[in-house]
Amino acid sequence: MSDQLHSTAVVCAAGSGVSYGLIHRLRATWGSKVHIVALDINPTYLVSASVLADEFIQVVPSSDLKFQEQLGSVLDRLGETHIYPAVNSDFFALAELRRSATFAASDFVCVDDRYLSLATDKLSLDQTMRTIGVQTPETFTIEDIEQQNVLESFFVKPRNGFGSQGARSMTRNAILEMKEDELQDFIVQEVCSGPEVTVDAFIDSKLGDCAVVCRERIEIKSGVCTKARLFADAELETLAQRIGLALEIRGSFCFQVMRAKDKWVVTDLNLRPGAGTALSCAIGADFFSAMHACRCGERGIDRIDTSWIETGDCFVTRQYIEYVTSLPR
Repeated sequence: MSDQLHSTAVVCAAGSGVSYGLIHRLRATWGSKVHIVALDINPTYLVSASVLADEFIQVVPSSDLKFQEQLGSVLDRLGETHIYPAVNSDFFALAELRRSATFAASDFVCVDDRYLSLATDKLSLDQTMRTIGVQTPETFTIEDIEQQNVLESFFVKPRNGFGSQGARSMTRNAILEMKEDELQDFIVQEVCSGPEVTVDAFIDSKLGDCAVVCRERIEIKSGVCTKARLFADAELETLAQRIGLALEIRGSFCFQVMRAKDKWVVTDLNLRPGAGTALSCAIGADFFSAMHACRCGERGIDRIDTSWIETGDCFVTRQYIEYVTSLPR
């Protein structure tokens, strides 16, 4: 490869909002000096990010064992590479390849195996957060719900869910009518109050660097924030640092908080940036480039400018942009 090449990045689920955000920022920051390989289950003409990538490869879902074989063949020819997960199943596929000495030159950008369950099991997430001193909404077992009748409304969400899919408020009676095997796939918690805030965070656990932007979710479409108030909050920054250092994160991640009993509680955690993280990038806090720079041995925090929110609240909105991915010859 050219001596001018800065790095190589393989991005999973390139059709997702978070992967588009990553690819877009890597290209904007390093231009042609970063070689980007985009993977997705859809054909190239259905993935906007394919226009920005150097290579596009259609693959099977990462939950399929064949995905590891496909990704492995890509890594074999690329050499030193940084691989970024997006959807829940990506984390387990990447962790499996990371255990192989064959890919020692590859940097799989996901947490240590000890914390992998946090990507797919919100009950495990709840328990881990409490262990490290981070407050979460009160969680109820079916026995709790049967034995008490004070609360009539609860918030129910899939244990392995993303993008708010399947999350909803339910009455006590409706929950008690659910089948036992169905309930095992859900976590039942108290109903929290607004505002709903996403915290974009960068942590380099080796250097102790931490940067945070808080986003009040003013408008949400398909689970993704489209209008936001961006602000600084010392309490939430401390919370982000506690989570990031406890999980030994070296890169960017995000988590959601709401209010319960007049306190911030963590309602969800993504072990990678979110599709809405691009809103923070718009004011100069480039969590995507910071993550990549960190993984390339650079000072990632230098890519995050929080001067605007230190001055006051910022408001950012987003609209769609159109890409022509294929034309008839």
